[in-house]
Amino acid sequence: MLCPNDLFAIGFMDRLRSLSGGRLPNDLRIIGFDDIPMAGWESSQLTTIRLPVAAMAARATDVIARIVAQNEPVEERIWIPCRLIERASA
Repeated sequence: MLCPNDLFAIGFMDRLRSLSGGRLPNDLRIIGFDDIPMAGWESSQLTTIRLPVAAMAARATDVIARIVAQNEPVEERIWIPCRLIERASA
């Protein structure tokens, strides 16, 4: 299951364990998004996707500056690579 962020994924994992004694990744594989420090804790060991936040912010700032300068929408696709951080949850 791909969760929208790491906190959601960690909460989901905790709930799965408490309700059904679920074992990860045997019963279900869970992946988060953000790579917050808690994802690497021994109790979590959450597989997650690390986003390059600084690069994303720089690109967003550039696009906003062009929108303001041109006074019209800017349409483009922006590719910013992310990284899978593999841990025990998946």
